[in-house]
Amino acid sequence: MRKSAVDLNSHVNQTHLVGNPASFPLMIVPAMYRNPVTGLTEDIPNRDVVTRADTGQSLSVVSNRYALVPHTTVLDRRHVEEL
Repeated sequence: MRKSAVDLNSHVNQTHLVGNPASFPLMIVPAMYRNPVTGLTEDIPNRDVVTRADTGQSLSVVSNRYALVPHTTVLDRRHVEEL
């Protein structure tokens, strides 16, 4: 009697992604902090925070001269350069 094969990657096969996983909305918001002495929220000069618009998760602190480039634009340009 022959034993059947065991699929060690079965957990991977259950993953179902729709669309590009790098495609999520971003926004830039002013960087702020709570001053521990006064308790007031203050702006951090010349700094912004790149934030996921769908979850509110902060991703990066950047200069106020930074501009967002959509992930799909970067991925599409890289694909064209490889061809």
